[in-house]
Amino acid sequence: MKDTYITQPQFAMIWFGAALSIAEIMTGTYLAPLGLTQGLYAIILGHIIGGVLLFGAGLIGGRLRQGSMNTTAFSFGPLGAKGFAFLNMLQLIGWTSIM
Repeated sequence: MKDTYITQPQFAMIWFGAALSIAEIMTGTYLAPLGLTQGLYAIILGHIIGGVLLFGAGLIGGRLRQGSMNTTAFSFGPLGAKGFAFLNMLQLIGWTSIM
């Protein structure tokens, strides 16, 4: 069987894609009704900021060949990594309740 792996740009693009979500756009329209023009600007700006951050996280994970939760331990220590894992779990439960 042939070994396959994900390259750094592919891993980064996976995380960039994770930053783009129709559910968060829909939720944002409920929480902050800004009108069409301001709402579109806010959505685009938020996705650019989030996409850049998640693209960077994907690059770090790709270079280290580790998952993103593992790479947080380098910056925040083992306890900080557990905190981010807990926040991620809460976020996923929250999105499940919306969908």
